[in-house]
Amino acid sequence: MIKYLDDYIELEGISGNFYQFELYSFNIDDFSDLNSLFEEDDCGVYIFTKQNKYGKYDLIYCGESTDLSTRFYKHHREDCILRKKADYFGIFYCDRTETKDIEKDILDKYDFLCNTLNN
Repeated sequence: MIKYLDDYIELEGISGNFYQFELYSFNIDDFSDLNSLFEEDDCGVYIFTKQNKYGKYDLIYCGESTDLSTRFYKHHREDCILRKKADYFGIFYCDRTETKDIEKDILDKYDFLCNTLNN
């Protein structure tokens, strides 16, 4: 089940730019449910997190896509993200020309548990 929370997580990139990710809670066994949140050609940067016992968010994965409506079908890091028990999903919508730069800006500053690049 995926639920919009009317809340956000704000991350600052290494550049000093801030990005507000719309926040969803989720409890799913299969990422394909996430595809239904998006229209064809929706673009953005997304994160998976887990709220820890201190109320903070552990950063699990950061990615980008120029078509979020198909991105989560057989996601290449789905196993790791589920194994780390992600329970929140965030999305920062942006122009398709910005997705890779924003993802890099964030990954250059933070270590996400399931990312292998830029950490």
